[in-house]
Order: sequence, then C-alpha cells, then structure tokens
Amino acid sequence: MAISAKILVISVIGLNFICRAVGDPNTSVVDKICNVGHFGPDDTFGTDLVSVLNDISRNTASKGYSYYSSRGLCYGYGACNGDLDNPDCTKYLNSKTEQINLECWFSIGAQLKLQDCRISHENCPFSGW
Repeated sequence: MAISAKILVISVIGLNFICRAVGDPNTSVVDKICNVGHFGPDDTFGTDLVSVLNDISRNTASKGYSYYSSRGLCYGYGACNGDLDNPDCTKYLNSKTEQINLECWFSIGAQLKLQDCRISHENCPFSGW
C-alpha cells in the first residue's frame, strides 16, 4: 500500500508540472526586426504608434487572438497563440509593447515575434490589409 501511495504522489506531482509547463506562455524572443527608418520626437507618428500599440494589447485576446489596428499613418498587428487564456495574451502583449519600443527606438516599423505571441507596427498598411 505504501508503494501505491508513493506512485500516486509522484504521478500527481508530475501531472501538475506538465500542466504548468503546457499552460505557461513562452515569451522567449524568436525574431526581432527593426525598420532602419525613424520618426522624430515631435512627429505625430509617435502619438499614433502609442495609440495603435495600446489598442492591440487591449483588444487582441478578445478579437480572436489576431487583431489589426491603425491610426493616421501607423498600422499595427498583434497575435497570440490560441492556447493562451485572454489575461495571459493581454499581459504578454502589454509587456512586449514596452519591449518593442525599447528595442526599436523611434523606428517607423518593427516586429517582435515570440514563441506564443507577435506584435508589429509599420508606417504603411500590411500587405493584403
């Protein structure tokens, strides 16, 4: 009986580990691209970019995990792995919104692709959009 209890405990611990590993979003960066063109600090593109990135991080999860946004001459796209729940998708797109701005400072276009989500922006419509 003691061996069966040990096997049960080990099985429960193992299943708990597997469930957590599968459910946790993978935020490791797979690819990053920054456009060589830049906008100035007083350019309205910067204001439009903030609006577009905020819109993407707020709405991607509730719009089927794939969402386009635009304002002025700024176009953006966000996507999450459909296995993520809405709060995780929103949380990770929020953090990557900050990261894309730091990694591609004043760039008119950027893409940050992670294992479980993607965020990008450009100063022209995406092809096919």
